Amino acid sequence: MSAVNKSSQRVFTAFLISPLSPGIIFFILSLFMNPGEGLWALKISALVGYPSALLLGVPIHLFLIHRNWTSGWYYTIAGMMIGVVVSIALFGGVVTQNFSLTPDPNKSLAPSAAIFILMALLAAFAAWIFWLIARPDRKERS
Repeated sequence: MSAVNKSSQRVFTAFLISPLSPGIIFFILSLFMNPGEGLWALKISALVGYPSALLLGVPIHLFLIHRNWTSGWYYTIAGMMIGVVVSIALFGGVVTQNFSLTPDPNKSLAPSAAIFILMALLAAFAAWIFWLIARPDRKERS
């Protein structure tokens, strides 16, 4: 198998596995408590992860490769940014409804902030998993 084919195969495998990685972690943890919750997390991970990876992750991966920014840190930071963009797209309306310039005991941004942080961390984890599988920093030997 040529070096290009091996590299492409690793990138494709990384694309298949990494969007599910947060859901897989939640599923494994749920086996000790409530497996139904883990299945729900796995489904959400697929429903949010694959479109995000396709629409945002693939172009960012190509950009990072083009710039020769192939360190795991670049991928992790890019994943975190993807998580923020996706959380804004999914929950931006909730944030605007809970925002108030005057003190209002019925409105709080704390839950929205927690969701944004959690999604950013989970996306960073998925991007790091992508990097671990694809390893764009390694040059293939022919």
